[in-house]
Amino acid sequence: MITFIPVTMILSNWFVKKRELVTGIAIAFSNLGGAVFNTVISKLISTEGWRYAYVFSGLLALAACTIAVLFSLKRSPEEYGQEPYGAESAADSAVQEKQKVWMGVDKKTALKTPAFYFLCLAMLLTGIYGAGIANHVVTYLCKGGWDITAAGLVMTVYTLAGVAGSTGGGALLEKIGYRKGVIAGGVLGVLAVVSLIFGGKIHAMAYIFAILLGCGCFLVGLLPSQSVANTFGLKEYAGIYGMSYACYLIGCAVSTPVIAIISEKTGYLTAWIGIVILILAIIILHLLCISEGEKIREKYPD
Repeated sequence: MITFIPVTMILSNWFVKKRELVTGIAIAFSNLGGAVFNTVISKLISTEGWRYAYVFSGLLALAACTIAVLFSLKRSPEEYGQEPYGAESAADSAVQEKQKVWMGVDKKTALKTPAFYFLCLAMLLTGIYGAGIANHVVTYLCKGGWDITAAGLVMTVYTLAGVAGSTGGGALLEKIGYRKGVIAGGVLGVLAVVSLIFGGKIHAMAYIFAILLGCGCFLVGLLPSQSVANTFGLKEYAGIYGMSYACYLIGCAVSTPVIAIISEKTGYLTAWIGIVILILAIIILHLLCISEGEKIREKYPD
């Protein structure tokens, strides 16, 4: 509840221009924080004990929550007597129309549209794809003869590549649009999984996998939140995104045991092929959601 929803809600309300870029930067710092604090907390556990490390983590979480609450006291710039970035007046009426903040539809209306169910299914599959790979890569590589430290380094490379992928993904979505952005993220994901299949034996391919997956991580972290804003608007963004994000978490919850069962019975190759199929399905579902979102904007222009 505190990880993605308040951040994406705040940025969607405050930015008309550069929304994708600033959201990507925020998610990139989340990846960077994960890379740094995984090491810090592990070090604290080994040197000071797990109780000290957990107290430190709890205080850090409390500070983050307090900041999030302070920024969320008022939802929109209008409540501060300001305008979102990019909504300033312009002489050209066409530019004015482009910069106009679309408030969109309420949650009740969104639930009646096909777009919402396309989005929820895409989020479910995204959770299976994202968590399934992240939780099984080290095991897969170690089964292929890797030392566990080297396998862990692959995931560190992935995390660091994710910093660039989130920031660059935001800029890419802003530049080429959502349709092409979805396809680009999906292609990077497919190439990453194909590289992983060979990475068990060819070490260089595992690191290529990590870089490709990190660069394409905006398909998992950035695109869903921006899809909600563009498809349904900002009127009840938090409620709609929260419901769709629950589907993502369900996907994360089922992915690890499902992939474990598949890998034990038929091997990891079958699991990775299944992940490629999931990525293709995610691309199709997001494209359908974009098309349905355009219909919603036509029907509810104000």
